[in-house]
Amino acid sequence: MSTETNSKKTEAIQKIQIKEPILESDFKKIIQLVDQNLSPDEVGPDYLKSLPSGSIYVAKANDKIAGAVVARLPKIYFDELHEKYTSLDLIKTKKEKIGNIHIIIVSEQYRGQGIGQRLIKKALTFLKQSGVKTVVAHIWMQSPKNGSFLLFSSMGFKPIRLYEKTWQQYPGYKCVRCGSPCKCDFLEMALDL
Repeated sequence: MSTETNSKKTEAIQKIQIKEPILESDFKKIIQLVDQNLSPDEVGPDYLKSLPSGSIYVAKANDKIAGAVVARLPKIYFDELHEKYTSLDLIKTKKEKIGNIHIIIVSEQYRGQGIGQRLIKKALTFLKQSGVKTVVAHIWMQSPKNGSFLLFSSMGFKPIRLYEKTWQQYPGYKCVRCGSPCKCDFLEMALDL
């Protein structure tokens, strides 16, 4: 790759801004990205709008949403996800101080440009400023090219426990990879802040 090509790529990456979604169209684009890449109906506009300020960040390239991250504070996290999916026996932090990266997604055309790391850093800053001591993420092990695991590992997250075929327990859950029932596994990972 030529120096000129690298320079243009770096310039394009720098033009991508990480910010909170503010427009109705931002929320619609986040939902569309999640529906196409994770699971249809995983999140809706009411859910996204109900989260506290700082919980959601988007990577914007002009008017396009290149990616998004959704972080959950401890109360929201444990209200939404059953404790059996958090290894409280292996995590030394009190439950009231455990936050979560709920969703991290980068549009296919923007992958491999560091956007996922930038989004996660923003979410980690929000969680730390909110008093969270440990952040848990449930990594989709069947993500394209194992990107989720590689991304979170590069950010210092450590594997805790593998949950096999978890979504089979949820009738109607539809995975973009394998449909319904979903046969995917997830790996619980954690990072102490």
